[in-house]
Amino acid sequence: VHRISFSEITQQAVSAAPRAAEPAAPGGIGVYLAWSFVHGYLTMAAQKRDAAAELRRLAEDGELSLPLTRVVVLCPTGGGSDDWTEDITALDNQLQPLRDVSGVQLSGRSYGDLSIYRVGSGAGGACFALELATPLRTLRLGTAADELYEREARSFVTELQTLLKETPELSASYSVLAVQPGASVSDQLQQLARDDTPPRRVSCPVTQ
Repeated sequence: VHRISFSEITQQAVSAAPRAAEPAAPGGIGVYLAWSFVHGYLTMAAQKRDAAAELRRLAEDGELSLPLTRVVVLCPTGGGSDDWTEDITALDNQLQPLRDVSGVQLSGRSYGDLSIYRVGSGAGGACFALELATPLRTLRLGTAADELYEREARSFVTELQTLLKETPELSASYSVLAVQPGASVSDQLQQLARDDTPPRRVSCPVTQ
């Protein structure tokens, strides 16, 4: 029996997406991808790994500031350059990769590596656990029109935020950050940390 993977689901959804610029029907590709991302990946990953607990464990020796103990899922909502589809640092050159934490095994494949990034090059900069929204990467690579991508990316973010709010065990481990075109991701991350309720201010040991 062939078990369809999340990647296959996403590829099929992108292939079925309209290429023209007509308005999307309710429950379009962005909503579908958000639902698939939550139920086909985040839920299973959360069952196998408590990301918040892992980040708290990383804080025991306290070398760097880690304002959030949740993984921040970055969701680029603009078209333009495709560089970010392979590298988070292409979104903001102020993000410095520091270390990777092992992911989880789902259906024989590894998913969800926790990549720790520091804002800026100074030793005192805040660090965050970041993950790129995989469905948006696939959507960007499979969508020629920026207008279509931007519309469906916004729909994806809205639905993803709604689904996480409805699932306490996921909202405890993940935050969503819609990366606005031309905005500083570093600034948005630090604002997200300032707005966090209750604040989770711990320290993060990082080995380079």
